[in-house]
Amino acid sequence: MTDVAAMEAALLTWVRTATGWPEAQVVLAAEDGPRPPAPYARVGIAGPTHVGGPDEARHSYDSGGAAGSEIVHAVCGQRETAVTVEVITDAGAGASAARVIADQIATAARLPTIAAGFRAADCSLIEAGPVRAIPDVLKTGVHGRAVLEARFYTTTEAEERAGYIAAIEATDTTHSRVVEVP
Repeated sequence: MTDVAAMEAALLTWVRTATGWPEAQVVLAAEDGPRPPAPYARVGIAGPTHVGGPDEARHSYDSGGAAGSEIVHAVCGQRETAVTVEVITDAGAGASAARVIADQIATAARLPTIAAGFRAADCSLIEAGPVRAIPDVLKTGVHGRAVLEARFYTTTEAEERAGYIAAIEATDTTHSRVVEVP
């Protein structure tokens, strides 16, 4: 099952590695805090969204389980999670700087160390891109902005335990006897 905190950490590591920016310059979009000075990147996570057919149900027996919890009912499924990386650059960096950095981030997603971080967080990159430049009014000294959209597969799982019927005791009222069925 995908650990959300581990996925967030893997995503932040990806962007920091690709940009070379320190921790303070790459933040989660949902964080509550001051806006970092430019340049910086903001990572947003949306979803997960159900993918494909019904989730898989599995049932198993745990012989070492405590009495009353030997049967394991598990349901697991695949999900798709959308990630956006918004890149904001200095006003003097030029109109295309944010777009170039966002493209570098997309390219770095396939590096072995980044892919290993995604695997460790139980998420799998589907695609990194497209990159969209968000143009601003010229000659106003406004920061450059671009957005990278990426999609990941993640998994989810729920589990509960139940006991099994070890014996049945029934009373035969016609013959006044107790019958046990093992």
